[in-house]
Amino acid sequence: ALAAALSLAPAGLGAFTGNDRLFLGTEALIRGRYELAAQTFAAILAADPENPYARTRLALALAGGGDVRAARAELEKALAARADDLFALWSLGSLDLLAGQPEAAKARFAAMGQADPGNLRGRLGLALCDLQAGRTAEGLAGLAQVQQAESADVLVRVLCGLVYWSLDAPANARLELEAALELEPRNTAALELLGLGYRRQ
Repeated sequence: ALAAALSLAPAGLGAFTGNDRLFLGTEALIRGRYELAAQTFAAILAADPENPYARTRLALALAGGGDVRAARAELEKALAARADDLFALWSLGSLDLLAGQPEAAKARFAAMGQADPGNLRGRLGLALCDLQAGRTAEGLAGLAQVQQAESADVLVRVLCGLVYWSLDAPANARLELEAALELEPRNTAALELLGLGYRRQ
């Protein structure tokens, strides 16, 4: 049934309820079907313009499809509606990092800490900003603090592993990736990177 739903053309979206559309859009996003995900979340927003989940996931679908400018616009709308939207702040900060703008990203991640003190994604983001800006000692110290928190957030674990991998510290990367796989055994990003780590070691 899921396979049939995911193969539907956009014209068939009208037959779905709001919850069905959220499910369809989320599954399409997870599977990398960004065009279908964007169309689905746009349809949800047409009926419910104040839906924050649909807006931020529409942004992810747009970014995944390569339209970063439109993704940023949707995330800014989410922040205009709610300045402490942690998902929007994290996503914008991540886009800033990918664009090579660590200082802009730092403001986003700092805002996460103000909205939710101790937020590990925000703390990790700040460490990534320091590393990208060449403040290596500060970045490593921040990364170590995040690692010591032993987060149950799979994304935090995978990103810590990726950073340690990029810093040529495969043993540290392995610890983080193995912890991620304890939480989510089928996480393909963690599996692939861990395999590369085993190979390097």
